[in-house]
Amino acid sequence: NDYKLSCAGFCDMSKLAVTMGYPKGMSLKNLTKKTSGVYLPKKKVQVSNWERKHLTPAQILYASADAFYSADIYKHLVINAKHTKTSGSDPGLPNHVRWAIDAMSCLPASSTEKKKSLKGGKRSMSIEEKLKQRASRYEKMNFGLLERPLYENCRVLHPDGFLMFTCNWRKVIFYLKKGLAKRVIVKPTPDNPNPPVTIQLTFQPKGSGNNGNKYFCDVRKNECVICGATQRLQRHQVIPYAYRQFFPQSIKNHSSHDIVLTCNVCNAKANMFNEEFKLTISKRYEVPLDSKQSTSSDGDSKKSDGLITSRDAVGAAKTLRRHGHQIRENVPEKYEELLKIVSSYLKQLDLQTKSSFSKSPSESDDVVQFSPSWDSQGGSGEGEWSLDVSALELDRILALEKKKRKKDKTKSHGYLLVAEVLKRGPKELHQFQRMWRQHFLDTMRPRYLSEHWSVDHIKENDIRLYDDGSTVEAFSVT
Repeated sequence: NDYKLSCAGFCDMSKLAVTMGYPKGMSLKNLTKKTSGVYLPKKKVQVSNWERKHLTPAQILYASADAFYSADIYKHLVINAKHTKTSGSDPGLPNHVRWAIDAMSCLPASSTEKKKSLKGGKRSMSIEEKLKQRASRYEKMNFGLLERPLYENCRVLHPDGFLMFTCNWRKVIFYLKKGLAKRVIVKPTPDNPNPPVTIQLTFQPKGSGNNGNKYFCDVRKNECVICGATQRLQRHQVIPYAYRQFFPQSIKNHSSHDIVLTCNVCNAKANMFNEEFKLTISKRYEVPLDSKQSTSSDGDSKKSDGLITSRDAVGAAKTLRRHGHQIRENVPEKYEELLKIVSSYLKQLDLQTKSSFSKSPSESDDVVQFSPSWDSQGGSGEGEWSLDVSALELDRILALEKKKRKKDKTKSHGYLLVAEVLKRGPKELHQFQRMWRQHFLDTMRPRYLSEHWSVDHIKENDIRLYDDGSTVEAFSVT
């Protein structure tokens, strides 16, 4: 159900083992120990409640181990049959085993098998070793993980004494350094032996913050809201950034209701469901996912007729702008190559716009003198060309690319869909948010999400806009 996959039994391992010469009636536990040398503890977990809504970690481990070692046993039996039988044509073997033997005999030798034959019998890696190697590689990868706790739960009080919101240490230090707040000492109690850091504002704020909103005022744990993991955490946007980035500024500012904490595994799973839900959303608002139109007419993604792409030109311009002097001193060949790319792209722009950049050194104090490498290596230099590339010209290339990106963004699926939502009014925008929040609850079933997190959440300052249909103008795509 989690991954929308249909599962069906392939074969009975105990019956298959009998055809391979193993004693009749061997359990999966005994077969695993016999073939892999692994002991599977089963008694207590096997008789536990499997009808419960959320399985325990022990049950999840039990089920996954069953599936993994069943496949391992099958592989062991098939390989054993392959070595003991010259072909899968033996009528005494089950059909799927005969098919597997014939299929395996057609496979090319793996790299480990080749090494084994070359080095005289070096054993290949077992499934467990391969999984450990892959897991080790996976652990080393960075998937935008948080380097420090997201929630530090420091409390900020109103001058009148009520709690306004919680924040992190950085904001506390900011308030104290600016003299905008004073430290409040909270004495430990038996129920709260480690009270959070608390400050009280020394000025009268315009509003009351999140007073009354229990979700923002509660102590929040640094754990995955879905599975409860406390390691490898990252932010997850309940409403995908592809849409949220175009929301009205008032909704995006200082709002973290739709940003929750998840582990990297649950985050990947949630993103997978989000991609599927985007299809439903796109049909509802009649904005196809492939609505982004290309604004390229000069081969931005592919080189044609020897032209320099804008991507290459921008990359070269950025490199020269940031590290030009170091590259010129340490890698002159690379430096000249980058200058060639920039100068060629400038010539293309001149031909396209019928206007050229000024090449007067007075436009910029930072002027790069360019001389081709073959001219400095003893060439005659006759008929060769040289070019002065100024910092102004580099900035001009970057400015053109920024303008192009902005133009592309206005034709993206996210922009067009949010624009369509806003055309239908502020209430439709709230409904759009509700759909994504409900989708998150239905697909991920977060067990550790605060009970105060609400599908119907509306920022207090925006209630008037949502309720008043005449304020549609206040909402615009940003």
